[in-house]
Amino acid sequence: MVGVAWVFESKNSPKQIEAVLEQFGAENICYYNVDCVPYNPSEGVQGSLQGCFLLHHSYCPESSFIQCGPIDASKRTAATSDRGFDLILSKLSKGLTPDLPGKFEVTGNEYKLQDFHIRVGSTVMNAVSKGVIVEIEYAATSLPNQACPLIGEAAQEFFREQQIEKPSVFNKQIPEYTMADTMEQYLHVFQDMRKKAT
Repeated sequence: MVGVAWVFESKNSPKQIEAVLEQFGAENICYYNVDCVPYNPSEGVQGSLQGCFLLHHSYCPESSFIQCGPIDASKRTAATSDRGFDLILSKLSKGLTPDLPGKFEVTGNEYKLQDFHIRVGSTVMNAVSKGVIVEIEYAATSLPNQACPLIGEAAQEFFREQQIEKPSVFNKQIPEYTMADTMEQYLHVFQDMRKKAT
């Protein structure tokens, strides 16, 4: 079962965040990573084919997450498939081409504190540091209305000097949370980081 997670950018360094987590008694349990590759329509099919984003998370190593459509659109298409989809997507090079300079990668450590899993990672785009991303997951439930208040309290406790807003994915009133909802949050943070660079 996937818990409910909030994903956000932090102004603190990974070492600062990890020191706070360790003060609360959190245990470093593993390494984690997330990646995101944009795919853009090739010349000749622009307008008839929209781009997409291919994402992976080490929590679900056998899965690929696909997000299609503009990031801020109210109607977007999201799908989850096994990793074999990556091979299919690579064969569609006449229609969609990977934007490798626009690839985001997050690498860091995962901590466990009772029912919370906190993932803290450094983010790079094309080998350029873009910041720090934090994912706070409440693993005891997949029901957002039960988990959101608890995650909000944990975020306030761990990041007292930072105002953390509830992610927009929860404005949809989703009845049950899935890993695709976490990946959508990562995509929003990546896009915000990319906008700051331009």
